Amino acid sequence: MTTGKRRPGKETALRTAVFALRFVLWVLIGLLAARTVWQYVDHRLRPTAYAAQSAPWYTGILIQAVLTCAVLLPCVLLLLRLKRKGAGRSAAKNGDDRLNNVKRRVL
Repeated sequence: MTTGKRRPGKETALRTAVFALRFVLWVLIGLLAARTVWQYVDHRLRPTAYAAQSAPWYTGILIQAVLTCAVLLPCVLLLLRLKRKGAGRSAAKNGDDRLNNVKRRVL
């Protein structure tokens, strides 16, 4: 007798990986936006604190933006690869041949 519960398969693992990558992407973007706003407001409220520095006040924001992009790029590429892999799997299940559909649209 079965319990009715399905064991998690590759499709569930794929969904979990996509969800985790999206979460990481939005957290990184949110952190960059929050720090940018915070540092801008702090600069407007206390410009003398930043006047003593030899670098412009936005240098920290630029460094964080570059580092954030360095982390975001591989995450986005992996997310696209996972989504393509999932789309190919679902198309094969439905019997949908993308190449034939493209040919029909062109002809």
